[in-house]
Amino acid sequence: MEQTSKQTPNLVYQEAVLPSVLATLPVLAVFPIITLILTPLTDVIAAVFFGAIGFVVTLVAVLAGSPRISILDADGKRTLFVGKAKVDMSHLGQVQLISFKESRYERGPKLHARAFTSFQPSAKYMLKVFIKDDRDPTPYWLFSTRKPREIMELLKK
Repeated sequence: MEQTSKQTPNLVYQEAVLPSVLATLPVLAVFPIITLILTPLTDVIAAVFFGAIGFVVTLVAVLAGSPRISILDADGKRTLFVGKAKVDMSHLGQVQLISFKESRYERGPKLHARAFTSFQPSAKYMLKVFIKDDRDPTPYWLFSTRKPREIMELLKK
């Protein structure tokens, strides 16, 4: 009896598109807000404790909610993942680099209703990757990245 062994996928590329430091500054407001709200209701030590817990939970939620981009290679077949969405790279067409200046237009009036999107507003670049699978109603993927040239190079292979 022959066993077919599936090769474990190799990670070719991975990026977490984290918000910029400036974009996370509002999270700092969570600590004093919770502390000030709870101080009249409880003692100061408990208010500070819950303020700190609220800050840590909010920061973790912001970082964990950041888009993730990865490319996996399994048996010579590459797959692009953006968040939980995935597409076989054989179905990818043209790739366009969208600058920060152009991104506002691409996310707004030019955005196709069926396009897959994943945005990190503080990222300077976006990629627009067209889908050439006739069975897929999604015309293109539009997602934020901090390393567009690396991804473009990998998508060409």
